[in-house]
Amino acid sequence: MATLKAILEVLALFVQIIGFPVAAISLFMARKEAKASRDLQIALTLSESFRSRWEGGWSDIMYELKEVLKTSDSDEVPVKYRDHLYKMMNWIDWLGILIKTKSLSEKKIIFDSIRPQLVDIIKISRPLIRKDTQLNDEDYWAGLRTVAAGLNIKLEDPA
Repeated sequence: MATLKAILEVLALFVQIIGFPVAAISLFMARKEAKASRDLQIALTLSESFRSRWEGGWSDIMYELKEVLKTSDSDEVPVKYRDHLYKMMNWIDWLGILIKTKSLSEKKIIFDSIRPQLVDIIKISRPLIRKDTQLNDEDYWAGLRTVAAGLNIKLEDPA
């Protein structure tokens, strides 16, 4: 009887030793899966938000603005387009805040889908970003700077 009890105790100990790492791995995998699901949901929401704005007029404004800047001797954004450009910059700033706070950990999902538009908006916005930074402080466009860094865009370069 003592031998059976000892065998059962060893068996129980063995199950605990094996069960704990299995439970820990299961929790880790569930957390990772939940994070991926959350990232996908955020990415889909951001994608739809951007798409509706882009198709709702941002693309037309960007096309006009690029044409105006091609014929201009300056990279300064004309007053007529500033309000529209600030709306785009604010959207990008919000995206950057989500990335910076790690609410969106997989920025690649967003960057891969709207990279060209983000690059154009940020590059054209450089004069406004520089002016706002001089008037306020370096962290004024913190989220936008996060996105620019993620896209390897130098905000100080005029080209």
